[in-house]
Amino acid sequence: MCRGVIVGLFNYNKGSFGGDTLSRLRKEGRFAEFILVAWGFIEVNLDHSILLEFGISTTGPKAFYLIDFNFGKKLKLLRDLKYLSKTEWDTVTKFSERRNTLFHNSAIGILSLNEKEKLDVMDLARHAVDCLFDAESRVLRQSMNET
Repeated sequence: MCRGVIVGLFNYNKGSFGGDTLSRLRKEGRFAEFILVAWGFIEVNLDHSILLEFGISTTGPKAFYLIDFNFGKKLKLLRDLKYLSKTEWDTVTKFSERRNTLFHNSAIGILSLNEKEKLDVMDLARHAVDCLFDAESRVLRQSMNET
């Protein structure tokens, strides 16, 4: 199984709370940055999974049409294609809703969280990232089996 993926400048290793970006941000107490980077991993893994499933290059003109779908539609597609379990779907959806509440409703949401609540949201975010990482790994294995 693929244990790591390079995304832009960030190195994400599933299950590693060692030296990766999310671990460092958590350790430094940088809550907002942690959530934003986690969301970036989720979106990149989701987009890459869909492009892999349909055999489309990330730089090809067709990629832009699929990537342009909204997050919910892409997540549903991955679930409908059986790459996300119900539990994984629930985790990612819960984090998406929590993130949207914190970042899109008002800044007061972020400011009102105590440290335990921040840690709980970061744990949920980390778990959601792992869910999309696992889904992408399943898509990758499937695409390798078809070639």
